[in-house]
Amino acid sequence: MIKGELIGSGATADVFDWTEGTIIKIFNDYEPDIAIEQEINNTKALQNCSFKYPKFIQRLEYEGKRAIIYEKIVGTSILKQMEANPISYKKYAEKLAHLHFEIHKNHANGVKEQKRYFKERISYADDLTDDKKERLYKLIDNMPDGDCLCHSDFHPDNILSNENGDYIIDWADCCNGNACADVARTLLTLKIAELPENVSFITKIIITFIRNRFSNIYTKEYLKLSGKTIKQIAEWEVAVAAYRLCAAKKTEKSTILKTINRYLEEVRT
Repeated sequence: MIKGELIGSGATADVFDWTEGTIIKIFNDYEPDIAIEQEINNTKALQNCSFKYPKFIQRLEYEGKRAIIYEKIVGTSILKQMEANPISYKKYAEKLAHLHFEIHKNHANGVKEQKRYFKERISYADDLTDDKKERLYKLIDNMPDGDCLCHSDFHPDNILSNENGDYIIDWADCCNGNACADVARTLLTLKIAELPENVSFITKIIITFIRNRFSNIYTKEYLKLSGKTIKQIAEWEVAVAAYRLCAAKKTEKSTILKTINRYLEEVRT
C-alpha cells in the first residue's frame, strides 16, 4: 500500500489517507513504544462509551515506521465551523459543553488514572526543579478524586461533525479521574493555545476577539449541565498547567510557568 494525501501533522505523528474509509497515523521515531501502546489501549477501551469516535483498526509497520490504522471520519471540526460562521460562536461553545459532559458520563476500563498520569507528565518537565515537582505532586495528591472518563485534550479542533453526528478524536491522553480537572484543562487550552497555521489571518483576529466569550459560555453551559461550581473547576488550574508544561509550545510556557510559580510562591509564604 502507498499512503495517500497528508491529512494532519502533529508533534508525535503524521496522518495520511489510507484505504477507503481509513487513515494511517505514522509515528515519529522518537515516540516511545509504550505511548503508542497506550493510545491503542485507550481507543479500544472506548468501545462501550456513549459518544462517537474513530475506531481502531490495526497496528502495523509502514516503511520501517510504527503506525496505526483508524476509521476515517470525514467531517468539519468545530474550529472550522466557527471559522466559516464566527457569529454563531455561542452555539458552538454550548455544543462543546454538551459533548464534554457526555464524555464525563462514561468510565473506561484500562486507561490511566488521572492523578498518577498528571504526576508522570510533570516528572518530564525540564522547566521545573525537583523541589517544585515534589510540591506539585503533593498538590495533586490532595485534589478531589474522581472516576469518570476524561479526554485530557478536549477542544474545538478535536471534534469532527458530519451528517451522522459529532465525533470526538485524539484519545491518546485520556484517563479516568475528576471531570473538573478535564474542564480546567479545556479552559487552559482555550486561553493559551495557538491557532493552527492553516487558519486565515482574519479568522485568527475574530477568534482571538471572541476567545474569552466562548470560554465563558462553554463554562456556564457545562456548570448548568453538571451541577459543578466554578470554584471546583478553578482549584485544578495549577495542576492542569503543570500537566500541560512538558508538551507546551514555547509561546505557551511563559503563561503556564507564571501560573505555577505564583501558586508555589503563595504556598511558601
